[in-house]
Amino acid sequence: MQLESERLFKGPYVDMSFPFQRGHNLDYLIEKNIVCRSFKKLNDINFTRPLYSHQEEAIKLIKSGRSAIITTGTGSGKTESFLYPILNDLLYDMENGNNEVGIRAIFLYPMNALVNDQIDRIRKILQNCPEITFGFFTGETPESASANYRKKLGEENDVVITDNELVSRAEIRENPPHLLFTNYSMLEYLLIRPNDYAIFVPERLNNWKYVVLDEAHTYNGSLGIELSLLLRRLTGLALKKPQFILTSATLGEQGKSENDIVHFATSLTSADFSTSDIIFSKRIPMQEKPKYRVKGEDYSAIKAASESFDEIKSIVTKYYTVTATNVREILYELLCHDENVHVLSRLLSKGSRDFYELYNEMRANVNQDELIALIDIINAAEKDGMGLFDLKYHSFVRPLSGAYITYGKQPKLSLTKT
Repeated sequence: MQLESERLFKGPYVDMSFPFQRGHNLDYLIEKNIVCRSFKKLNDINFTRPLYSHQEEAIKLIKSGRSAIITTGTGSGKTESFLYPILNDLLYDMENGNNEVGIRAIFLYPMNALVNDQIDRIRKILQNCPEITFGFFTGETPESASANYRKKLGEENDVVITDNELVSRAEIRENPPHLLFTNYSMLEYLLIRPNDYAIFVPERLNNWKYVVLDEAHTYNGSLGIELSLLLRRLTGLALKKPQFILTSATLGEQGKSENDIVHFATSLTSADFSTSDIIFSKRIPMQEKPKYRVKGEDYSAIKAASESFDEIKSIVTKYYTVTATNVREILYELLCHDENVHVLSRLLSKGSRDFYELYNEMRANVNQDELIALIDIINAAEKDGMGLFDLKYHSFVRPLSGAYITYGKQPKLSLTKT
């Protein structure tokens, strides 16, 4: 009874984001000598799919020798924004005969889980590129590895562990990898422990060019001060200061926060930044105009038809002449001119809204189930690899920490502190 009367659950909230602006694909950048031809050796990369414009901008900025601050939204491909230009530079050096042992880039993450995710990705990319070595040095890295360790590690991760991955601390000390993945706590240990310090002896840092700080917004307050001092110690070991690349989805807002972002990045890294070094994502708002209003019952019918091309085509022909040849494109062409879709976009244009608030605004034209169906098919609509906009649900649940009873003439039971 009390569980039903108290609000332990908030939401669902609906959040909207327009698609990212596209740039050129990697094949084009290779043709224009922006990306080196050796880049084609990399695996698990789509060379024909257009990059997001901010990814292309990052490749060009970092190649120019500038440090960069990549502050783009979740799902915007921030990893590719820093990984591609670093790999491009490394491959270019190797094309020109620079195969020296030693660290070229250090990737710092706030959590081991993020390190592990990145390692999974880099294993696939460098599967056919044995000349580039990499390794992660965290609390999970073993001191030494037996002959069967690589095989066991590969089976656990469902991948082939190639020879260019250094899987133990002993291997990393003896032959520091070109790409070193770690966290800020372990980096401090590496700089003070005599055995590990060998990784950073000056002669092994001759070609060191990059430090990547992923989720840079987490380094604030006392942690930010500690990391700043740590980075000064690290960069003081090399003859040339590296380029810094900071990534975050929440550093600030374009048009308002540029000076604050530059101040934060400069204080954290002691590197030179300007507002032109900040890369924001660019979004594409809806361009089409509404021509009709789709009936709510048709959203439910389309959702029920699932992926049946003929059934969906028979529904949407009430509103326009179908020329598309697949379900996703039919939905895109239907919805881009739908008044309800444009209303939904306007209602969400200033931020997330409670689902029931949205429903109250739109209930004259759709019932609750029909609005849910509309949200689902908006997310399914796509033309030329691009959707109208993305819609996501967010919910918040308050965990129970106990029950609270107030005694008196009118005893009261509560599941949350008041």
